[in-house]
Amino acid sequence: MASSPRNSASPPMKAKFQKLSLNTAAAKNPLAITKLQVRELIEAKKAVVRSDPEHGEQVFANMLTFFKAAAWPQALNAGIEAVAVVEKSGSGEDDEFHACALHNLASALHHLEHRDAARALYEDSIAELTRLPSNPVLKCLCMDQRERMLVYMRGRLTLLSSGGTPKPNTYWAADGTESMWTEEEIAEARAMAQALEKTQDTSVTLEALGTSYAVGTTPRNALW
Repeated sequence: MASSPRNSASPPMKAKFQKLSLNTAAAKNPLAITKLQVRELIEAKKAVVRSDPEHGEQVFANMLTFFKAAAWPQALNAGIEAVAVVEKSGSGEDDEFHACALHNLASALHHLEHRDAARALYEDSIAELTRLPSNPVLKCLCMDQRERMLVYMRGRLTLLSSGGTPKPNTYWAADGTESMWTEEEIAEARAMAQALEKTQDTSVTLEALGTSYAVGTTPRNALW
């Protein structure tokens, strides 16, 4: 897959986010990131991101690497880009990939303790996936994973509501349970994440709002 080129926001867009960094509560309190601010960054990212399938696959792969490596600020930035790519490609809402991207973005926010924004995006992702029609053939063959995905996603929302945080180094498995990445997988992902971080587009990110983050730990596989 082709590597992701670095994009740069236009000067007016940069000025907008510099202004946000000086005038929002998020600049003073990293726990105060809102869904609106995340949405503004997604919209800004849509103006500069590529929407071809190859780039979309690379963005999702990068997001998975950052999740596995517990590189949460980078996972969050990749999550913003993943949502932007799906929306710019024309899929938008009522698409499994969109619900998946929203859920992973919410998960990164959850790990970084941005709980209000995480809650809103968890709820959005659950609502989207719930609206999607199930495939009766796959359901009959026990291959439709949507219900198991929803159980997992609702579990994350319940965990957030109870004040908890996701377990480190876990991911959603195809059987609907949480599984653990191996130490080898994590070590490999950390090395990859360090290389990817140098190429990650930082022109439109939450860092542009002047925030700082605590580092936590981890999900995997189908990117849930």
